Amino acid sequence: MTRIPLDTSRPAIAMDLENDGPSSVYARLVARGTPAPGSEKVRSEGLALAARFLDASNTSVDPSRAALGDDLIVEIAIRNTSGEDLTDLALSFRAPSGWEITNLRLGEDASDTGSALFDYQDIRDDRVLTYLALKRGETRRFKLYVNKTYDGEFFLPAMVAEAMYKPEIFAVLPGRALGRPDQSTPGSPGGSRIR
Repeated sequence: MTRIPLDTSRPAIAMDLENDGPSSVYARLVARGTPAPGSEKVRSEGLALAARFLDASNTSVDPSRAALGDDLIVEIAIRNTSGEDLTDLALSFRAPSGWEITNLRLGEDASDTGSALFDYQDIRDDRVLTYLALKRGETRRFKLYVNKTYDGEFFLPAMVAEAMYKPEIFAVLPGRALGRPDQSTPGSPGGSRIR
């Protein structure tokens, strides 16, 4: 096997492959990278991912219409659709820069954190990384708590779930821009569902 890095700075790439021998030759082009924010596509390859945003009374809201200072619940559901048990899954939620993530584990007993749902959870200032395993067909729901702290127009990054050692198994919910809330318009339901 031979790897040939290609110059991706050009708008088009041309390549010729010649076989001077009797054996078959196969070419494979592999492109890796991170899509520009907001250009991601909804993907569900062995995992299904859904998210909805709730207010303090558990009513669905559009996060771009929530008022400054509102507490929101981000409910993320992940389902194994691969047909096999999966381990070493990573679920990544990154918060818009105008939001603050509330870490409910601070000052709590470890038995009260819902840790039975995951193997490990890393709560940072700007993201929550959750690592877990799912049986075939199993669905788990996680609730993350955020506060819409700063005024402005922000971007809600894509939510991603992936099997860390099986790159063909993943799910993506695209990111989107969040405008300033219109204070005269009540929030509308937002999110997607896994039933």
